[in-house]
Amino acid sequence: MPEVAGTEYVVVKGDSFAKIAKKNGVSVKAIQAANPRVEPTKLKVGQKLSIPASAGGAAAPAMAGGQAATASSMGGEAYTVKSGDTLTKIAKAHGTTVKAIKAASNLTTDHIKVGQKLTISGEGRSCGSGARAGSS
Repeated sequence: MPEVAGTEYVVVKGDSFAKIAKKNGVSVKAIQAANPRVEPTKLKVGQKLSIPASAGGAAAPAMAGGQAATASSMGGEAYTVKSGDTLTKIAKAHGTTVKAIKAASNLTTDHIKVGQKLTISGEGRSCGSGARAGSS
């Protein structure tokens, strides 16, 4: 079996390359390139596809209700907020700033919720700012 740099995706009813690409934060062309023998118009439920790693270096699943992460288009990585997280903690853990995360994730406040998808930008990688979730 060839080595796959990314993840495996199982086709579900109603899927198309475009829907799968959006869910996984990659381009349709990237999915086509990773699955050259798959006919896009003949996807079958249960069929396995290779999802290539996004531009951020890791596959970026984006299956949060209504919030599709666009990490690969932003040149960053997707991050799912966990209990106890603050923007400051997340920024420090990823070597970036709160300001950069807010900009990449289109946040207008410091409030974040468990399960929320954020984009961790490669820009502004220095020390984190003092903003905390829930401080505004």
